[in-house]
Amino acid sequence: MSEENPPTFIVLTIDGLNSFMLGLYGNTMLETPAFDSIASAGITFDFAMSHSCELTDSMRHLLAAGNDAKVSQCVAGRSVFVSDCVTAAQCAKEAQFESIVDIAPEATYHVAEEIGQTRAATFFSNAVEAVEQVRPGDLLWLHFSGLSQSWDAPLELRKQFVGPDDPAVYDSYEPPSQAFDPEIDDPDLVVSIQAALTAQVAVIDQLIEVLLKFVAEHPVASKAYLAITSPRGYSLGGDGQIGIGTSLTSESVHVPLLFTLASDNPEGVNEAFSNVRSHSLIQNTLVGKLIKQLTGGNPESNESFLNKHCGVFMDEQTEPVFLEGNNERALQNRAWKLIHRRKENGDETWRLHVKPDDRWDANDVSSRCPQIIEELKNSF
Repeated sequence: MSEENPPTFIVLTIDGLNSFMLGLYGNTMLETPAFDSIASAGITFDFAMSHSCELTDSMRHLLAAGNDAKVSQCVAGRSVFVSDCVTAAQCAKEAQFESIVDIAPEATYHVAEEIGQTRAATFFSNAVEAVEQVRPGDLLWLHFSGLSQSWDAPLELRKQFVGPDDPAVYDSYEPPSQAFDPEIDDPDLVVSIQAALTAQVAVIDQLIEVLLKFVAEHPVASKAYLAITSPRGYSLGGDGQIGIGTSLTSESVHVPLLFTLASDNPEGVNEAFSNVRSHSLIQNTLVGKLIKQLTGGNPESNESFLNKHCGVFMDEQTEPVFLEGNNERALQNRAWKLIHRRKENGDETWRLHVKPDDRWDANDVSSRCPQIIEELKNSF
């Protein structure tokens, strides 16, 4: 990109969205055609981790660009942050975004009757307006509260994801948040909540499809670099909790990461990085670093940078990732994931999981591999 035609960026972050919710990551309950279309035109990272399960910490890292740089300072044009979340908007203020559009949907205490009445519809309507104002060199960051706010997907849509022998679908507007012990609690609760969660994601996918149509028709936005990820995921009981951002287990930190890279060809698609799947173990803070790299104006270094981060998960050169949040810290490398938890009384526990086989941290092997724990402790 020349100085006369600086790169433009659109980033969409959706709170609570983890990778198992999307069809392109293997979800068989729900087709997500909008997400699929983005993946087909760009890079899908299969093993992207958020930095933290705490929203503030995760967003602060996402809005950074490495070496103490703020992503808002890396672009030639305006930096605009659009959100319906007070916490995320405050993080954007700290990151010195030039313009912050704080959407404040009217509080609702009921499930919507149709998709157009949902909180998501309000957010994406504002997102479309923001896209229409994009100019060359801008950074437009769209942050949707996602699964952290009202679960207002229509009840009839929720019922599509339960079978005749399944329990009644979760019908509240309040995001579920509670302890869950699979050995004691009724597993039907998870089935009921998962159906409602799937409906929420279905609404988001439909509205992203609408947003993409406006992007495709816009002379600047259609040539922008597009990134989609999440600051944290949602747990369905795998870590003893049902809720958003409850721990550092994979349900809460293994998130989608999709990139489409602009090109000067008529379709605006970079064929070298189209329909690519990366099995590299990375953190989604790559978003800010990529924006900083792509504004450097050196296509060869940009391609090298991307190739470096599109490696194989089991590569000996894979660097470990470090996570933190909720009195926990974790280290994950190509072979292991170690989670350290400090309790309020000062006691501490260690959980060890085999990677990449135990994708969702379901099997704790700490009692069988104490020597591995001791080795990994030295890396914290």
